[in-house]
Amino acid sequence: MFDVANLLGKRVLIVGDVGSGKTVLTLKIVYGLIDLGFGGRISILDFAPNIMLHCGRRVGGKFTDYSFNPKLVRMYIPVETIPPRILGKCRDEVLMYANMNRGRCGDAIKLFIDDPSDILVINDLSLYFHVGDLGLIVDAMKLCKTFIANAYFDGFIEDKFSTGISINEREVTMNLMKIVDIVINLNVQGVRVM
Repeated sequence: MFDVANLLGKRVLIVGDVGSGKTVLTLKIVYGLIDLGFGGRISILDFAPNIMLHCGRRVGGKFTDYSFNPKLVRMYIPVETIPPRILGKCRDEVLMYANMNRGRCGDAIKLFIDDPSDILVINDLSLYFHVGDLGLIVDAMKLCKTFIANAYFDGFIEDKFSTGISINEREVTMNLMKIVDIVINLNVQGVRVM
C-alpha cells in the first residue's frame, strides 16, 4: 500500500502481464493526483490499443474505456495503436504495425516535449518499445517533475513470427527500469493505492 503523494517528484514504472491491473493502478494514481489538486499539471499519453479479447484474456484499454474524463487533466492524447503480435498475420505485418506504433507514439511524445507539464503519465509504453530504444522517453522524463508509466512485461503474448519485438520490448523496458526511482511489478506484488 502506498500514498500517491509520495510519488510526486519521482519516476515510477508499473510493469506486469496482460490483465495484471497496470492500467487500473495507473488510473488510480491519476485520480489520486487529481484529488490532491494536480489535475491542471497532468499530461497523459495513452498508447494502449482498443480493448479486445485474446486467448480468453482482456488485452488493451485506454483510460477512457474505464470512464476516465479527459477534462480532469491538462492534456490527454489518445494514440491509435495496433497490438502487432496479436493482430499481425505474418512477420512483415507484425513489424509494419510495430513501426507504425513507434511513429505514432513518438509524435505524441513530441507534442508533450513541445508543451511539457510537471506530471507526465503514459499508459502502455510497451507499444513504443517494440522497435528502437528508449528514444524520446528520456527527453520527456527530463522535462517533467513526476513520471508515471506502465508497460507490459514478462507476459504470455507470444512473438509467433520471431520478429524480435518481444525481446526488444523486454530489453528496453529493463533499461527504463534502471533509470526510474520506483518499479512496481504486478507479476510479483499486490499493490493498494491510498
